[in-house]
Amino acid sequence: MKKSEATRQEIIHQAAELFNIKGYSGSSISDVMERTGLKKGGIYNHFSNKEELSLAAFEHSYTIMREQYVQVVKREEGAIRKLLAFVETFRSYIYKPPIKGGCPIMNSSSEVDDTNPRLSAAVRGAALDWEHFLEKIIIEGIRAGEIHDSINATKEAINMIASLEGGIMLGKLHRKPAYMHAIADQLIDHINTRLKKA
Repeated sequence: MKKSEATRQEIIHQAAELFNIKGYSGSSISDVMERTGLKKGGIYNHFSNKEELSLAAFEHSYTIMREQYVQVVKREEGAIRKLLAFVETFRSYIYKPPIKGGCPIMNSSSEVDDTNPRLSAAVRGAALDWEHFLEKIIIEGIRAGEIHDSINATKEAINMIASLEGGIMLGKLHRKPAYMHAIADQLIDHINTRLKKA
């Protein structure tokens, strides 16, 4: 990797953690400069503005999170085991999130608006990607006869996402992992009793 590309990647990595912890509006280019040890010109040599850096930072954060849960799911056989592994992966985020600050989708979704349309589109795209990932597992489970064919894959995927994000949010708000454990336990019971064919 060329030095310029290595520098660019380091800026993205540092900015990703910073924005995920402090938010995009709560972070300044001065904060990025402090974390990277670079001057403003050194940062703007790689990014035309803060919005462009924000987009690259979010995509970096989501890629890290996605790669983690994809790899966990890949190791499992069958839709039910994949869904259970997925839930357990998110349960572990309360102790060790893949990127400092927690879930980048949840953190970013509360900030994005019309002032940064490219970032807004990226966050929505990531949320849909997550939804389609779960939806595909559920559909495969229905086709394989593991999951009841009366199940609506899209609704189940949305329910799982909303539940997990809610668990993360409440656990973070109250600083108590019990909230995430309650959600994860409920989802595991739901998968084993409502989705899984006997």
